[in-house]
Amino acid sequence: MHYYKIRILLLLLLFIHLSNLKSQTVITSISAEYKNGQVFLTWDEANVTDSTRFNVYLSNGPINENTIADATLVGHHIEPSSACDWWLNPASFSVSEPEDKTHGFQLADRILDPTTGLFVHTVLSQDPSPMYFAVTYTVGNIENDSIKAGENSLI
Repeated sequence: MHYYKIRILLLLLLFIHLSNLKSQTVITSISAEYKNGQVFLTWDEANVTDSTRFNVYLSNGPINENTIADATLVGHHIEPSSACDWWLNPASFSVSEPEDKTHGFQLADRILDPTTGLFVHTVLSQDPSPMYFAVTYTVGNIENDSIKAGENSLI
């Protein structure tokens, strides 16, 4: 009898954990900019951990929770703060150098905040037209694919 109580408690804790994970918003303010055959997708990140990874989906129509399964995964395992210009971080080239993650990548009209996300998609002839993108995140092996239009999905 004691075994079943523990099992029910563990299942309840797992359900609570998954519910919290599903409701956590970590991606906001998605935007896209097209330049010279590439789409520069940027977003703000909040409440990310070292094990958070981002995924980018592409579709020919707006991506929402009903259509994400039909979208194409074009980027995955993207680390937090991907807008940080690692070329300007001395630790990228020598383990004896200190970390300096204070430099964002330079786009045509601005320097990105190094604590935000960046994904660059090279447009291919087989890509849909128009193109819509969405960004989701994974913690461990669990992907949070909830969509908020204008936050983590282009409208």
